[in-house]
Amino acid sequence: MNGVVCDSSALISLSDTCNIECLYFLQHNSSASFLIPPSVHREIITAPLHIPRFEFSAVRLKKVLDDGVFTEVTSPQIEQKTREIMDAANNCIQVDGKSLSLLHDGEAQCLAVYEVAGASALAIDEKTTRLLIEDPRKLLQTLKEEYAGKLVVNEPALQRFFDKTKGIRIIRSAEIVAAAAEKGFFKQYRGLENQAFHAALQALRRAGCSMTENELKEYAQFKV
Repeated sequence: MNGVVCDSSALISLSDTCNIECLYFLQHNSSASFLIPPSVHREIITAPLHIPRFEFSAVRLKKVLDDGVFTEVTSPQIEQKTREIMDAANNCIQVDGKSLSLLHDGEAQCLAVYEVAGASALAIDEKTTRLLIEDPRKLLQTLKEEYAGKLVVNEPALQRFFDKTKGIRIIRSAEIVAAAAEKGFFKQYRGLENQAFHAALQALRRAGCSMTENELKEYAQFKV
């Protein structure tokens, strides 16, 4: 699990469910590296540090950054690619003549870092963005049903976005925890390893990691 770009949604899920130590464990036991762009830094640390409701999560994640577990990556090349990705994604669809915003700056920067850094995976829990990258046609069908005839697809923009994101490997916080489990992270629970692992997955799902019932059943067969 080398060169994993982390979106805000995956890091917040890990932090809020007490699973952030999985990143430390994977860094030390499998030479994993975790990358974030400046926009994710702002979303998980800079902005919430001043909001009491989210302050402690921001403090926890700042410690992870200060400990060198994930690294902030920036360059003019990333900024340029971010603009190109956002231009394509956010001009794919119009509703009542207005472009529908599908990607925010943080998600677009993550995609840019993935390409520039030659990363092996993009960790993102947010379902809409994952679907846009993995199966844009399926997302379009869902949106067409939601907007009932008011939606128009810009095919050239959609193709540009598809070309820019083709082949990207998407994982979720659940896959990060599962990778840590395979390497022995949950052995610290001495006799409760399996219970701790599956409880962690349920906590991630409640925190916003999109997992289906079938996926949870598949994980239920996984013993640590």
